[in-house]
Amino acid sequence: MDRPSVGAARLFVIAGALSVGVVLAGMFHPVVLGVVLPAALTLLVTAWRRTVAVLLAAALALGFALAGLRLASIHGSALAHGAARNADALLTGQVLTDPEIGPSGARFVLGVRAAVIDGRPVKVRERALVTLRPLPPRLPRPGDLLRIDSRLRAVFFRGLDAAGRASARRLIHHGVSARAYASPNDVTRIGRSHNPIVVIAEAGRAAVRRAARHLPEGERGLLLGVTIGDTSELAPQVDLDFRTTGLTHLLAVSGENVAMVLVVVAFLLRLASAGRRTTIGVMAVCVLSFCAITRFEPSVLRAGAMTAIALTGMAIGARRAATTVLAAATVALIAYDPFLIYEIGFQLSVLATLGILVVAPRIAEHLPNGKLAQAGAITLGAQLTVAPLILLNFHQISLISIGANLVAMPAVAPATVGGMAAAGLGALWRPLSAVALFTGPPIAWMRWVAHALAQLPLASVGTPAGALGLLLAAALTAGALAAARGKRPKRVAPIVLSIALLMTGGAWARALGPAPLHGLIVTMINVGQGDAILVRQGSDTMLIDGGPDPSLLLKGLSAQGVHRIDLLVISHPHADHVDGLVPVAETFPVGRALDPYTPADLPAYNQIIDTLARRRIARDRAVAGMTYRLATVDVVWPGVERMHDTPADVNNNSIVMRVRYGSDAILLAGEVQEEAQQELLNDPALLRAAVVKVSHHGSAHMLPEFYFATGARVALIPVGPNTFGHPAAQTLASLRGMTILRSDRQGTLSVSLDGSGGLAIRTERPVTAAA
Repeated sequence: MDRPSVGAARLFVIAGALSVGVVLAGMFHPVVLGVVLPAALTLLVTAWRRTVAVLLAAALALGFALAGLRLASIHGSALAHGAARNADALLTGQVLTDPEIGPSGARFVLGVRAAVIDGRPVKVRERALVTLRPLPPRLPRPGDLLRIDSRLRAVFFRGLDAAGRASARRLIHHGVSARAYASPNDVTRIGRSHNPIVVIAEAGRAAVRRAARHLPEGERGLLLGVTIGDTSELAPQVDLDFRTTGLTHLLAVSGENVAMVLVVVAFLLRLASAGRRTTIGVMAVCVLSFCAITRFEPSVLRAGAMTAIALTGMAIGARRAATTVLAAATVALIAYDPFLIYEIGFQLSVLATLGILVVAPRIAEHLPNGKLAQAGAITLGAQLTVAPLILLNFHQISLISIGANLVAMPAVAPATVGGMAAAGLGALWRPLSAVALFTGPPIAWMRWVAHALAQLPLASVGTPAGALGLLLAAALTAGALAAARGKRPKRVAPIVLSIALLMTGGAWARALGPAPLHGLIVTMINVGQGDAILVRQGSDTMLIDGGPDPSLLLKGLSAQGVHRIDLLVISHPHADHVDGLVPVAETFPVGRALDPYTPADLPAYNQIIDTLARRRIARDRAVAGMTYRLATVDVVWPGVERMHDTPADVNNNSIVMRVRYGSDAILLAGEVQEEAQQELLNDPALLRAAVVKVSHHGSAHMLPEFYFATGARVALIPVGPNTFGHPAAQTLASLRGMTILRSDRQGTLSVSLDGSGGLAIRTERPVTAAA
């Protein structure tokens, strides 16, 4: 059993104090850094054999100073000063991240090395978040050297909501000094970086992608995930299945991947009879290369730092216990990049490794001997230590994670090592990348296990947000660890531990949480700047639109326990409403679909229509007067004759529905604008409802009398961070007197009607007084 030594304990104390100092620096900027930093270093050097109090103070001061210096350099940078006045800037630099594609364009981080800000040239070493609008025909790649004629904007700017401020803080933590906006026509590619790290990273990733092409389409993304943590090609349904079953960590490269690389390298070096120095040097280069290929993910950084410390110890003949190495690596990484403490991947990696090293051996003592029991102990040890963190951040945990990991684990090593071997051989001679075909069976097995187990009842459950969920998880984890330390018979211990983990997963959390909603329930899933409305009554389910991001929709549906759609409604063919529906149309059981039949040159929409036809799912053309049985769903718009020659025909012909339940109703106003709203006012009785889903994300294109005619008590506005001014001030004013619920402020939320005037609201985040 690896029990933490005094040295390891001290290092963990230092790591904790450093982290506290970093957090405090974000709240209170250092006043005299020139005094604080030398004092912190002096105290740290002299405190090793002093009292714990002095050691804590020294580490806290050092964390405060290091983070403060980083923040001061970001806020005082040339780009930040230019952004404060919305300056024009010609930026020259290297693309550092893969572009993120959204409804309004592509975003990536640019490492700026030279800039001309309002005509004044400056040399800088800063970062900018570049947004290209519209989407360029050719996306930049990491390592591209670009010259961009842009307009700067501050990372924090007036009008940001809570979600926007949280996003801005993440940018600051990643070293971003300013936002930059440009058109694709203002971007010039001037070459590629010759930095060896960049060259190795891009060559390695390209080799893995070539190898993955030999697998069927549905399995390529999974191979990329298990080998280098690239989930960009992962099918949304596969992603959801892995999340539901607690297997997501297999798609996030970690120390396990690093270990597999080193085992293979060590084996080859041994065959070559390499000496110790050669072995240590080659292994160090391989670890650095693998870190580069995986884009220096926090979990890989942790494993790489531990490996570097261990190799250094081997080189000088000073071996250390694994817990001491973990503690030293944690301290070193926080000192190098203080803001790593905010990365959930880094937090989970450190805690999971600590659980494997310290908790798992204690659990194993109470389990029967054998490889399966040892594997179960490792899985359980990691799960117990990360459970509070998972509940705090994701409010959801898998109850079948241990079983899923044990069943899937035998396939992980063959898939990972096979993928790496195929990439390496393919880099030497491309036809050899076909070796990836041997990874097909293990990849298929992992995919099948995840999908099959994800269908089980309560495979994943939600838990309370905030302090209640955290305290509950921590208390039950402590109970499980206490059971592991007790002198229980070997037959009883596994049962006690399993029950404790299941309890941690949320059974008691649900019992202590608010009572479940009943009656007619409308849920506005937070999918960012887009619509995804779920309506349920009894066992019947209707989904209206899916937002712009399939992963956000699938995550939201899973959190609501939805695995079947009785009526799938496409309100109108715009990307922020239909792009997320693609995997739902492809994989969910769907009863029938409703669609306005509006012609559109939109790939996602056309793919959905083709999928519905291929699966022989009935698709109705929406016309006012149609009725569906789910409570009672009345289609009130569009009419037989569609609107044309309006400023926005697609919006004005979107589907508007009124869902009746007893004496209550919900009005789902689609995306209709002034022209269609005026037509609907001809029969105001069709608009009466207790709850109204506001049209077009609260756009200014509306008639105040339209919302007045609804007589609604609650207004739902699906909206996310945007540059369109949604929701508009005049629209919010027209909703005065209603309880306004916004997905950008309250997150995913639900409203229930009991059919006789009773109404209940559940929100992910608290409802504030201001809209």
